Amino acid sequence: MSKNIDVYLDWKATYTNRASKNYRIWLNKFVDCTHKDIEDAEVGDIVKYKNWMEDNNYQPKSIELSMVILKNYFHFWKLQGVNCLSPELIRVPRTVANSHQPISFEEYCSILSFIHPTDFWEFQKLIIVRLLFETGIRVSELCDMNISDIDPKKSNATIRTKKTTKLRTIFWSVETHIMVREFLIQRKKLNSTPAFFVGKITNGTCTKRMTTRTVQRIIKALCIKAKIEKNITPHSFRHGKAHRVLDLGGNPKDVQAILGHCDPSSSFTYMQWNDKEFAKRAKKFL
Repeated sequence: MSKNIDVYLDWKATYTNRASKNYRIWLNKFVDCTHKDIEDAEVGDIVKYKNWMEDNNYQPKSIELSMVILKNYFHFWKLQGVNCLSPELIRVPRTVANSHQPISFEEYCSILSFIHPTDFWEFQKLIIVRLLFETGIRVSELCDMNISDIDPKKSNATIRTKKTTKLRTIFWSVETHIMVREFLIQRKKLNSTPAFFVGKITNGTCTKRMTTRTVQRIIKALCIKAKIEKNITPHSFRHGKAHRVLDLGGNPKDVQAILGHCDPSSSFTYMQWNDKEFAKRAKKFL
């Protein structure tokens, strides 16, 4: 089955390389569980695989994703005329996604108060937090930024949208840009790697590029210092950006453009309110 997987993923990579890597992980899990080639897989194997994931405490969203991947995989081969299990027989369990809680302006200011840019690493934290908050950039896109993406004369940068690989422009404030220019000078002195943000190793050296996990740890540590009990993640800044756009009179189309969504429906998932926000908005229309 590995050859079939390679053929499918080579095709998948022609339009979404990132997804193809993720698909391989889940398809290999199915093979390891069932030991079946595509022509031999039956409905019972799908049931066996799903039960195996549940028995091994996989999250509902992970099970949903794995079923979507299997359905797409068998659909691909069915279109090639291969005599295999009909993808219509693979039912995808639907789960309710837990929306990320948006960070508020007050929480953002509280986090900033615990960043003291006395050295390069603290300065880098400051730039990361400010860019996350002001641009709504995805954490993966943030980590993929290169020094060459930054024009000292402009308070914006053109980045490649992670999910669609399309180019889009992000903007930040004049105040932040003054800091970005200063950070850029310090960053170039550190080493010659292309990454705008780099990770710190315990011996004082740095990695070639900062990872998304490192950014997550930075945000978590700052929230602990600021005594913020709400579960704030890097993605919370993206949700916070969407809420601020709407609060300032923007509409879903503005959110779509600023956050780089191809599908307008994606923008609506960023507009879910918590109970307090909903009550406040509902009372406006009494």
